[in-house]
Amino acid sequence: MPPKKRTRLEPSDESSSEPIIFEKDQATAPASVIVNESSSESPDQDDVDSSLPMCAYGASCYRKNPDHFKTFRHPSGHPGNAVGGKRTDKQQQQPAASLASSVAAVSVTAAAPASGPGVGAASAASSSAYGSVLQLLLAKGRLSADDKRLAREFRKSHAVSDEEHRALLQRLGWSEDEYDDGEKKDDGTDLAEERAILQLDTGFKIIRITKEDAEQSKEKQAVFARVCHQFLSTMAKAQANFSISEIGVIVSTPLWRAYHQKKMQLETLYSQQHQPPSGPSPLETWGFHGTSADSILKIANSNFMLPDEIAALSSKNAGGKGGKGGKSAAAAKAAAKKFGIEVLDDGYFGKGVYFTAFSDYAAWYSAERSSDQVLLSKLLVGKQFSCNQRMDGKPLQPGYDSHRSPKGNEFVIFSKEQILPRYIITFQEKDAEEREQES
Repeated sequence: MPPKKRTRLEPSDESSSEPIIFEKDQATAPASVIVNESSSESPDQDDVDSSLPMCAYGASCYRKNPDHFKTFRHPSGHPGNAVGGKRTDKQQQQPAASLASSVAAVSVTAAAPASGPGVGAASAASSSAYGSVLQLLLAKGRLSADDKRLAREFRKSHAVSDEEHRALLQRLGWSEDEYDDGEKKDDGTDLAEERAILQLDTGFKIIRITKEDAEQSKEKQAVFARVCHQFLSTMAKAQANFSISEIGVIVSTPLWRAYHQKKMQLETLYSQQHQPPSGPSPLETWGFHGTSADSILKIANSNFMLPDEIAALSSKNAGGKGGKGGKSAAAAKAAAKKFGIEVLDDGYFGKGVYFTAFSDYAAWYSAERSSDQVLLSKLLVGKQFSCNQRMDGKPLQPGYDSHRSPKGNEFVIFSKEQILPRYIITFQEKDAEEREQES
């Protein structure tokens, strides 16, 4: 257990009950990609009978039997729709624009700069357009033979080199093997139920896994075992003093999309700076956060509130105006407390949200709030600024993506898009048992 020490700005109610409203460009592809947005997401795009019941596995269904696709409906773009039940309504005679037409529209856009100042500009435009095409084709996490054909034809007609193709794949988080196999191996999900929920724009659920559930499902057993191992292996205490009764898998489409879009941006940035990541995803790590059970539930639903958001809310309800020229800090803290938000300090190593790599470090903060839960999140730490002294209330240092405390116990994140709440771990701690001494 960490010593009773300073606390960081950590609200007991870090997240409001109001859901976060994401702007359109946070969850969608660039404008150059969205050519026929309404038609590309239309359930009728694949000419599928809309009266069929939706398959429980949605876009993640790997079934090959044509009878399955004639019995169940699948999301637009699923390769099985080609052999599935066809629509019989009038819309069948007027199908929506296909993926091929969207790619063709990007192709036309890319062709325009060819009459520009020179070959260099045309080449750059073609490469950029091909990146948009790839993002369009890879958006579903699967790549059909027809998708690959479209990509090949685009590359040939726009003279996109193999080197450019590989570089663009890397920026989009795909390996060459994944592209060749036509499937993204790791989309950051654990369960088929989770993947089905993520097909919904506003999907949210906490999939709870107990020990008994894990014994009934190999899929859930793998999740339970992996998270338990991470919880127990990162603590300094005797592991035998802890047991885990439940793992809650957090599924939130808005948070998942915002996080992965930010991840793609960072990977693209460092790739363009010729600083390619080493390993699967070095920009990414795991972080524990300890607080009350009620706060964890709200965070799971709509992510953390950043310190500036808390300050603005506190000042507003204390009689100020968005944190400028308001009443005293003490009055602001008192106002925040009325809303269940506890403002402890300005943040010793920066004004952000704090995480730790050590489960018992986080569990101490939970215990202080009579909680038997900790939150485990994915974090985009990126390029970290290593603090060598206190930086009370300081913003993110220029040129960096996060801060790290002097002893490395804590990570400080300054953007909620760099946080993806993943698991709620419910644990029990028992008193250490001592061996009886022989007389």
